[in-house]
Amino acid sequence: MDSVYVLALDDEAYPAAMGLPPLAEEGENIGLIELVQRAVGIVQQYPIHEMIHSVAFGFIDSVRSGMINAPKVVEEYEATTGCNPNYVVAGFSQGALVTTSVEKYLANTGRLEGAVTIGNPLHKYPWAMERAALPEGRRVDYCLNGDFVCDFSLEAASDALSSKAEVHASYFLNEPTAQDVRVIDAVAGLLNSAD
Repeated sequence: MDSVYVLALDDEAYPAAMGLPPLAEEGENIGLIELVQRAVGIVQQYPIHEMIHSVAFGFIDSVRSGMINAPKVVEEYEATTGCNPNYVVAGFSQGALVTTSVEKYLANTGRLEGAVTIGNPLHKYPWAMERAALPEGRRVDYCLNGDFVCDFSLEAASDALSSKAEVHASYFLNEPTAQDVRVIDAVAGLLNSAD
């Protein structure tokens, strides 16, 4: 990765927001009972219809902002640097939706080398958003078993609530599994071929 330039979207171009009041502070470790008490407190403080509206529109506005601004960030980078590279797009979680949307733009301009999505909400439903056509081996879509964002089972949802979404927040943080190694190798292959 030392020779790979990462063109990231800042929080102005893509705020990655959910519009949901936090249940815990950064780094705070709370138990299930405390988590439930805090959730009840938030529900009592905000009418449920306001929270649903805030979450839904916060999420939609955030993703829309990223979808609109990602091509502009690419164009600005290229205009400023004079560099017109091929791109391997990457996104995690909500960012995977933004990544998916910018694929088409880059493919239409002949500059899409590959795509990497991790914890992708569309993992099981790739038909839900039109993606660029890529040759075999040029797309990596990784979802950990039990990640509630891309595994819509009741068990994954229950585990996420009781563990503060621990599985979703644990990609590549522990000793690499065989699946992690395969994903790492696939991403390295994408990046090496893009040189």
